[in-house]
Parts: sequence; structure tokens; C-alpha cells
Amino acid sequence: MAKKAIQKRSLYAVTYLNRSVKQPEKLEQTSPVGEFHASLSRREFPYDGGDDPSFFSASKFAGPITWGVCRPDVRGRLNPGDIVAFFSEGRGEYKFVAALEAECVISQTDIWAETTKEDAGRDKTPTIFRKYLNLLIRKTDQGWEHYEPALHPKEWHDDWVRRICKKNELARNYRDSVIAQAAHSLSVCPPPLPIAENYIVFSKKTSIVSRDPLTVATYSQGDSAEVWKETKQEAAIYRLIFRDTKRKLMTSTKPKRHRHFRRELDDGENFLAEMKKLVETAEENKQGIVAGAPTGTTYA
Repeated sequence: MAKKAIQKRSLYAVTYLNRSVKQPEKLEQTSPVGEFHASLSRREFPYDGGDDPSFFSASKFAGPITWGVCRPDVRGRLNPGDIVAFFSEGRGEYKFVAALEAECVISQTDIWAETTKEDAGRDKTPTIFRKYLNLLIRKTDQGWEHYEPALHPKEWHDDWVRRICKKNELARNYRDSVIAQAAHSLSVCPPPLPIAENYIVFSKKTSIVSRDPLTVATYSQGDSAEVWKETKQEAAIYRLIFRDTKRKLMTSTKPKRHRHFRRELDDGENFLAEMKKLVETAEENKQGIVAGAPTGTTYA
């Protein structure tokens, strides 16, 4: 796994959509994809429709949570030690789902790299991600192909090549026609497409994932932004993340957008410790755990 040099740590707040999506064709209900869609339809946990971040896959395959499809602008900036606070938005409710610390970054081609005898005994973690649902490519005998296992092909991302490449280099050196021609091999001669190390692997040790995510804010048509609850836990979560910025998750209503929030993080360990206490208290107050909620990760 490639690691970027550790820089000053940052905290990001990111919102993803918890919504129903069109299922893949010929879906086997007992397959991991079938199980995911069954859980999604039962609203057991506020998953992203493509399982990105990979709360379902991490639980199913006992691996770390990853992030590799959505928000390439944010993923491309993350460094080891940075923390992402994830919120879900669905049916007019905003839920605090997790606070995750980036452990390392890899490329989606790294996931499919061949292992050799010299690799014996080394960390094989990247290969487990081949089973995950938040992928954009897979390797074939002929090269590479676009592949998003959780979604019906009609919902696959048209800009998938851009999502796995270094944005600035791609925009500067490649035309759309060249990108389309290079998609099968992911290379043109010369030079190869600038594949980015922007598949984020979060730490299992420090992950805080709520078993029963707390609704922290609501939105009704006509509101200029989401309205945060003023009860103790919700207000404390807001202050811990946003401090005194008065920032909201929603940054535009036409269309509805959730631009990420970023600030420098002075003490990541204290932030995670405080967030863990808040989530634990919130779950104790709710006195219940959602059936089917993810397991196998370090939860609050």
C-alpha cells in the first residue's frame, strides 16, 4: 500500500445520499450484492446506494472501510491521519454515521495487482477489496473494464476514468477522445493515463461507526438549509465538527448540494475520543441497535 507523507492533519465533513438505486440485472438474492440491496430496501442502515463508503462490504468481508467512487475531489486530497466525518441524507433526515481516520491510500489498479512469491507473508489487504462493492474497474484477460458491482449498468458513472485518475494531469494532457480510447488498457503510448492513489483505506483500529446513526438535522422543502436539532448530543456533534463557523451540510438548494467542509485538525486523537463519547451517549439514550447494522469494525 502506498502512503503519502504525513502532513498537517485535516478534518472533513462529507454528506452522501442514502437512496434506493436500480439493482443489477440477474441479481442473485444470496450473493453479497443481493444481501446489500435487501438490507438497503429494509432501511437497516443508511448505506450509500453504491456502498461508498463501504460500510456494508467492510462488515461482510471483515475488512476496513474504504472510499473509492464518490467525491474524487476530496479523496484526492486525503492524507494518512486525516479524518472524515460522514453524514447520510435521505428522506429529509441527516444522520451522523461515522468518523473515520485515513490509514493509507492506494489506486484501484493496486487492488488487482498480481502477487508474487516475494509477496509471501506480506500484507495482502488490497486483494480483499476485489470483493467490495465500491469499485470502478476490474481486470480482465484483455485488459480493464468498467465495473460497478452494486449498481445496474444504467446507473454506472460515465466519468469513471476521471474518477480514478489525477484530475489536474488528466485535464492538462488528455482530450476526451483520447481518454475514451485509453479506457480499455488504461494506458496510451506515450504516456500512460495518470492513475491516482485515491482509493482511501480507513483505519479499523480508530473507526467510530454508529450502530444506530443519530438524526442530527432535518430538511423540509422551502428551507434554505438543513435545520439542526438543538438537543445536547446533536448540538455537541455540530460544535465538535464545525466549531463556530455556522456552516451547514447543505450549501445549495437549487440543485440540492452538499459541498464538503474542511478545517485543520489540531488534535485528532482528542477529536476521536470526544466523538466516541458523544456517539456512545447517543446510542445509550436511544436504547436500541438497528437489526442488521454493520459489525466487525471498531464501533463506539
